[in-house]
Amino acid sequence: MITLEDTITTGGYYLATSTLQDSLFGMIHTLVLPHLLTEGENPMLSVFVRHMIEYLHNGLVSRDSSDPDHLPDFSSMDGAGDLFSLFVLAMFMNAFDERTYQLPIDFGDLTDDNILRCQQVFDLNAIPVLERHKMCHTRGLALDLVLWFFEKYEFTDDTADNEVIDGLHVLLIPFTAHVARHTVRYRRMAEQCGHDGIGSAQQVKDQIEFAIFQIPELKDAYQRELAAEEEKGYFSDASNTKSVASDFYDLKYDLSSYTIKERQLLEDPKSQLDNFIDHGQNIADKHFFKGLLCQFELNQNGKNLICFFALRYKY
Repeated sequence: MITLEDTITTGGYYLATSTLQDSLFGMIHTLVLPHLLTEGENPMLSVFVRHMIEYLHNGLVSRDSSDPDHLPDFSSMDGAGDLFSLFVLAMFMNAFDERTYQLPIDFGDLTDDNILRCQQVFDLNAIPVLERHKMCHTRGLALDLVLWFFEKYEFTDDTADNEVIDGLHVLLIPFTAHVARHTVRYRRMAEQCGHDGIGSAQQVKDQIEFAIFQIPELKDAYQRELAAEEEKGYFSDASNTKSVASDFYDLKYDLSSYTIKERQLLEDPKSQLDNFIDHGQNIADKHFFKGLLCQFELNQNGKNLICFFALRYKY
């Protein structure tokens, strides 16, 4: 049962922190098989994640919460799994957002081919410019929040005589890479089985990789997952597969063999990042902001192609 202490209240809604792992898995199912949504519409993930992370960062890292009674307790492995899930949701906000795979609403007199080229080169899509800045800021806050978390809490491996481990590199990075690769495999299998999703399998794969490849440790962990998949033969012909409900993907990551406890610190850890927007930009964002600076100008066969669209600053 969800209690008031398990929730964050913002904007008249209760956002549960105790079910964040379920929210992550539900979002991935929505991405891959949107026809399963009972309401027929994709919930606004970016607003949910942004409100959640802003509240947690303000209350836990900045210690400036006006509502401290509703701050969650992350001092259990279930709590750690919820925080990791929120981090993954922030990292993959673009990949999970259907607008990422749509063209901007207004793009002047340009042809569809030119707009598509701008989408491919600059990641131009239907997400408004101001909201894109907010999404980068949210990811920066999420990075700072997990850095705070690993400064405050210590992890041990129960299978290795309670050896103290580096939680960031042993737990969070493999957790993120695991979800990334299983999402890519899940979307690919669904496409092979004839299921339409939000974005093609290749587009989802590109966005997932754009989201984490700017962090070398995450890229390495992702590629280790990929190598393990190849070794298991996951990339053989799957045309005879009748259902995506198989062991081809398993979104849940097992954290049960680890223990968490609060460190004995003289003072609480503080923010480690200084510019959240810069730290929160992924590869796709960098392409987009580069395009924004040059007004989405492409050079093709010696000709300048200026790609303009109506910048939507209203959010």
